[in-house]
Amino acid sequence: MGASQCWWGPITSGAGETNRIARECVERQGGAIKGERFVPLGDVDIGHIIDEIALKRPDFILNTLIGPSSQAFVAAYADLARSDAAFAPEHRPIISCNWTEGEIVALDGKATGHLNVAPYFQSLATPANDAFLITAKRFAPGLRHISAFFAQSYAAVHMIARGIAATGQSGADAVLAHAKRRLMRPRSGRCGSTPKPITRYSRRISDALLQGVSAW
Repeated sequence: MGASQCWWGPITSGAGETNRIARECVERQGGAIKGERFVPLGDVDIGHIIDEIALKRPDFILNTLIGPSSQAFVAAYADLARSDAAFAPEHRPIISCNWTEGEIVALDGKATGHLNVAPYFQSLATPANDAFLITAKRFAPGLRHISAFFAQSYAAVHMIARGIAATGQSGADAVLAHAKRRLMRPRSGRCGSTPKPITRYSRRISDALLQGVSAW
C-alpha cells in the first residue's frame, strides 16, 4: 500500500485497540503514521485537528470518533475540502468505524464519498435483509433507520435463544459454550463467538451517500 495515514479518536479502549490494529496493518504494508490525536467524548473543538491534517496531508484519515465529536469533525473536514480540493473524499477519504446510516443522513451530504466499516448496513441488497427490514418495520413502523447496533442486538438475542433451546439451560456458561460451537447466520450476515470469547461478525464496507450508504 505504501500510504501514510492520520487518525483521530475518542479516549476509549475500543478506539485505542482499533488504532493499534490499524497501525500494525499500515506499517506492515510500508506505510507511515503522520499523526494520532485523541479527543474527549463529546468534544466538538475540532479546528486544531483540521489544521494539523491540512498541514500534514495524510493519504486517509481513520476516524474513531463518536457522536457529536464525529459529526463536528466530518463537517469541519467537509469545509476543508471545499477550500482545498486535495481533501475531497476521492483524494483523501475518511474511513470511519462508527457511523450509522442515520448519522450519515443527518450530516446532510457532508459524509458523501467517505468510507464506513460496520457488520451491518440497512441498504444491503439481499433477500435475507429485505425480509429482516419488513419484520423490523412491522414491529416498529416509525423506525426510519436500522443501524448495526440494532442488528447486533437482534443477532445476540437469537444467539441466546438458540443456546437456551439447544442446551435446555439458561445459565450464561451453557449458552456461551453453545455459541462457541455454532456459526449463526442472522439477517445481517454470519456471526458467532470465539473461544476467548469474542463475538465475530461479517465485515462490510460502504460508501457514504446523501441518503445513506451503498454497502457491499
